Amino acid sequence: MQSPAVSFSPAQPKMPATAVPVGFLIASAATPVVLFVLGRLGIGLPYGRWIVPALALVTIIVVLVWLHGAFVALRGRTSFSPGMAVGGWFIPIANLFLPALILRDGWRAAVGAGGGIAFLWMIAWWLTTAVSVLEGLGLQFVSSDGGPAHVMLLGESRFETPDISIKTMAMLWNATLVFDVAAYGLLALIVARIGRPTT
Repeated sequence: MQSPAVSFSPAQPKMPATAVPVGFLIASAATPVVLFVLGRLGIGLPYGRWIVPALALVTIIVVLVWLHGAFVALRGRTSFSPGMAVGGWFIPIANLFLPALILRDGWRAAVGAGGGIAFLWMIAWWLTTAVSVLEGLGLQFVSSDGGPAHVMLLGESRFETPDISIKTMAMLWNATLVFDVAAYGLLALIVARIGRPTT
């Protein structure tokens, strides 16, 4: 007697847990603010200037690994393959807009519509990246008498801000912490939402 044929369908890959990437993203959003507050209180941390970039690097690696797993779980519902969901972040010039398209694609696959928040994230990401590049180039604001600020870049005075005092310029520059909070916070929200597919 012949046994009935049994067909097995491959199991659908599970969506990876979002707790780790979201935790790293929240930590990356909060760390510059905490360091700023500690600095204002006169509390310096050894190697403090390396904490933010090191944490950012680890965070992006964690998010990209998670994103690959998420796109594997959403395969068939996304326009981008799991490989492109990660690789698109490294294509020169295209990586100015591809990450937003990839995140919107993941959002739409998980939710069914929307995803415009990915473009808000991209703007915040551009701004925080620009600030990081300027800091890496040694951007400083100096004044000999508390008056107008001289803008220093690569160790040389580039121009003076005659109508803006050093105090105001420092306050404006410190306000760029908002870009970090927005970039990492929005990405945490996107990752958390993609991680709970409803469609």
